[in-house]
Amino acid sequence: MGPRKPIYVSTFLLSVLAVCAGINGRQADLMMPGILSVILSVVILYKSFRGNSIKLWIPVTLNIFLIIGICGTSFADFSGFAVATPLFVALGACIVLCMVAYTEIKLDRVMFCTYFLFMTLAVSNVFSYGVYYFYLKYGVADEAQANFWLDDEFAFALTFCVLAIIAVMMYMKRKDIRLIQSDILLEVRHGTK
Repeated sequence: MGPRKPIYVSTFLLSVLAVCAGINGRQADLMMPGILSVILSVVILYKSFRGNSIKLWIPVTLNIFLIIGICGTSFADFSGFAVATPLFVALGACIVLCMVAYTEIKLDRVMFCTYFLFMTLAVSNVFSYGVYYFYLKYGVADEAQANFWLDDEFAFALTFCVLAIIAVMMYMKRKDIRLIQSDILLEVRHGTK
């Protein structure tokens, strides 16, 4: 079995823990990415049983940011954003990498970064549904303040994502990676060992 499946299972368990911590702490910026991460980790596990095991650094990266997000539940305001927002970026990147790994699409640097940007902003936008849920359940103290926090979270996600895109572009250029495709993201492909 090797270390792959236990790491995939740990991603699932950390994702569930993030959802529980987000619900208990009434933090939509942890709960909503946690839900998306649960779905992604189930796909990774399912595909690994079908013979398509993704490279370990992808779920390990997601695990690291899930742990940071869970540990950051005690922070408030802007420090909380600084801790929680990188999870949006990591989740956006992992979703795009899984799309490439499990399908036949091939992305060059520009297309990868475009997908990465819009996927991260989509994950960040999902945060607003979590905010809506908590405000619907517990009431809204100040609607203007709620919109302020939503805008700040989106701005943080955009900033972190642009910085990550610059780093990705520089890395791909230095390594002369022209296309990101499934062959470089999978450990085991189509049941072959």
